[in-house]
Amino acid sequence: MANNYLQFSFDFIVPESQRGWVKEVFELGEDANGDDLPEGSLLADIFPEWGEYQELGFCGEIQADDGVCWIYAEEYGNTDQVASFLLVLLERCHNAGEDLKQVGFTYSETCSSMRVGEFSGGAVRVFLNGSTPEVEWMHANHWLAGAMKE
Repeated sequence: MANNYLQFSFDFIVPESQRGWVKEVFELGEDANGDDLPEGSLLADIFPEWGEYQELGFCGEIQADDGVCWIYAEEYGNTDQVASFLLVLLERCHNAGEDLKQVGFTYSETCSSMRVGEFSGGAVRVFLNGSTPEVEWMHANHWLAGAMKE
């Protein structure tokens, strides 16, 4: 039996005013894995897809002294959940007058067996379009399929 993996690892600097909030999100997410979220809870407001996944879908650490935030997934990460977190963080930064306007990362999709179609990857960019947070996605397989049709 083959195992499929979706992995990523990236870091960025979180403005000082948001570091406590980021740490709280990571701690709550770690504690709530596998549980339903109460309506109106901090995590329910950030992760609208929680009910489907019932997990954070990534690991996160933040260094209090310099604000370096490291987000990663060792085996199977959830890029949707990361994007949801980053959307809310950018909106919070904008509302606080902080200068965090975009965060991007790449991810890989691999397989423990050599199978056709089981290897790919992509990129996600979360950014502010004026004051509105948006997400752009690029998936390598979809891009290649489109390019091959031309």
